[in-house]
Amino acid sequence: MDNVSVPRELLERIREFAEKRCPAGDYIYDEVSKLLDTNPQPTDPVTIDWDKVPEGFDWVAMDGDGRFYCANVEPKPRLLSWGSDRAVTNIRLGCCSVAPGTDWRTTLRERPVKS
Repeated sequence: MDNVSVPRELLERIREFAEKRCPAGDYIYDEVSKLLDTNPQPTDPVTIDWDKVPEGFDWVAMDGDGRFYCANVEPKPRLLSWGSDRAVTNIRLGCCSVAPGTDWRTTLRERPVKS
């Protein structure tokens, strides 16, 4: 089963099924466990190159159209984009990426504190 790309959630469900009621459950459980162990998932589906985000813009998020923007105040989700009741300056970014299938409403990130 080399070079198999299966969503982690599906592998977890297959493993649960195999553990409960499948005649070949032990074999399936072992094979799925190997896939889960050898294919670690990224901890954060959003990747941001903070060095390319202008200073003073501490918030980055993807809108419903798939484009990333940075903001100088924390935005709130609207119908298809991020916004605020306060004056916000947004700049469109090209230094970000997101894992396929990620809901845009979960992409808001605050600039990490420099240590």
